[in-house]
Amino acid sequence: MLNIDWSRFIDPKYWLEGIAGGISQTPALTRDGFFFSFFLYLFSGFFVLAVIMKVVQAFLHDQHPLQAKFPTWSDNFLWMGLLGLLWFILRNIQVGFLGSRVWIIVGLVWFLILAYFIIRYFIINWRMEYKYFKTKVLNKLEKNK
Repeated sequence: MLNIDWSRFIDPKYWLEGIAGGISQTPALTRDGFFFSFFLYLFSGFFVLAVIMKVVQAFLHDQHPLQAKFPTWSDNFLWMGLLGLLWFILRNIQVGFLGSRVWIIVGLVWFLILAYFIIRYFIINWRMEYKYFKTKVLNKLEKNK
């Protein structure tokens, strides 16, 4: 069972450990630990998701509503994956500042902002844009056949 001391997460010293000027190093993640696998799969998943979005975008119609959104979303996921894997490597070779835990907070804020815009798009705009796409663009294609 995973034994986590949750009270450490509210302590700023825990998150700022390893920052320039600090005397302590952030410990490397152990290979058989939960967080090693979690971060490796998470950042690899972001990278794979970005590649899948790029491939799907190539097969979408030019006027499809997601054609305008996928480049931004896939670029963000690609950078999240690459920077996350870079952080993961720097963390495991114990580079103080760049491998510190504070970058997880920055990445989490970045992910939450991106997730907010993606969810907001699908809740507010997706139905209307797809309905327009179906009625105008697909009907025009059917008439041309």
